[in-house]
Amino acid sequence: MEEKDNKLYKLFFKNDNYAVKEVVSTFRKELVLFVNCYIRNIEQSEDIVSDAFVKVILKKPRLKNENYFKTYIYKVAKNLAFDFIKRNKQTVKFCENYNSPLDDELIENEEKELLCKAISNLNKEYRLIIYLKYFREFSIKDISKIVNRNRKYVYNILNRAKNQLKIHLKEVE
Repeated sequence: MEEKDNKLYKLFFKNDNYAVKEVVSTFRKELVLFVNCYIRNIEQSEDIVSDAFVKVILKKPRLKNENYFKTYIYKVAKNLAFDFIKRNKQTVKFCENYNSPLDDELIENEEKELLCKAISNLNKEYRLIIYLKYFREFSIKDISKIVNRNRKYVYNILNRAKNQLKIHLKEVE
């Protein structure tokens, strides 16, 4: 997390209205995309993200390290998405394909489109780790907190996912 985000968290924690608005505007779009990968319904994803922000705003988490603020928001959103899935008895399918209404900016050219297709061929755990690492730029440590696994496990899954991705991309060429 950047220095700007650290300052934002400190102001957020002190109930600064500007900081609350800034947190929502900074993370809303990427969280909706993230939740939509599970829910597969953009309107429901927006509702879940709104609930996540309400939960975070009301709880005002006192984190040991403010660098985990973004990670904490992602984890809250993921947990709410899983709760929604359980209530509606859906199966968890992480990003079967990346073509949601908000994802058009991810597919700007043919190379990115091929990459997204190759990613969609990976199993759901690999897709999640790749998505968090390369599309949302989380560290291994942060990803391990989001997915409730240790760092070594995440590191190994990331390496396996990259190897599988290389195979899929060679097949496409």
